[in-house]
Amino acid sequence: MGRGWAYRLKKGETLLVGSIFYWGHGIVKNPRRGLFDLEEARRLIEAQDLLAGAFGVGSALDVVAQTPEAMVRYIDFVAEATEGPILIDAVDAGVRLAGAGHALEIGLGDRAVYNSIAPWTEREELEALRDLGVRYGVIFTAQVGRKRLGIEERSKLLPGLLRKARSARLMPLVDLLLLEARELASLSRLAMKTREALRHPIGCGTGNVTTTWKAPGVGAVGAFNALASLYMDFLLYGPIEGAREVFPAVGAAKLTGLPL
Repeated sequence: MGRGWAYRLKKGETLLVGSIFYWGHGIVKNPRRGLFDLEEARRLIEAQDLLAGAFGVGSALDVVAQTPEAMVRYIDFVAEATEGPILIDAVDAGVRLAGAGHALEIGLGDRAVYNSIAPWTEREELEALRDLGVRYGVIFTAQVGRKRLGIEERSKLLPGLLRKARSARLMPLVDLLLLEARELASLSRLAMKTREALRHPIGCGTGNVTTTWKAPGVGAVGAFNALASLYMDFLLYGPIEGAREVFPAVGAAKLTGLPL
């Protein structure tokens, strides 16, 4: 694994992941072909990188695409625009696999993170990942079916997800599903317990919660991410436009030395 981002993550560095080219992102002009405003995309990425350096927090991009063509175009651009990890994200497994294959072809094996392996991920996808030689992947304790699962019920999905990751030969980053703000305390306790047992990086998607807030108060999004960062190794904080609020708040939280 070397002494790169994955090593630092396991040693306590918090990684903040901003989403780009997501569904409805204003910079995307043609989501099927992957055409976008290059100048604005570069500005957003450079701003996140500058904030990461200023506040001593790791940064990564969650690249979301609708088609293989778009995914390849996005990855080529992002790989040149930043040096951080690249999460390869799509609803369709074929798009994710196309992105993973391309990332490895152009020498991004140390930076590419497959996002994600879920309870419904099928054997064929896992075999494809193993054959490609992808190193890192997110395992996601996602909802299964319409029944809403509690935190403890979701945690019971982990053994099966870990087996899937092993079969694909992935180093897993464990994404504990966060559904609402009031779950953060319980999820943080689970994160500490899970990290101690598994020795894998543990995180969650704070953006799942904050992007649903209709009128958050000034600093509310930053404060929520700051609290989560005290217990999580990585946070998918949502649209990259939120970086200017999230990074300073998380940077300040890390200075406290908490949790004890």
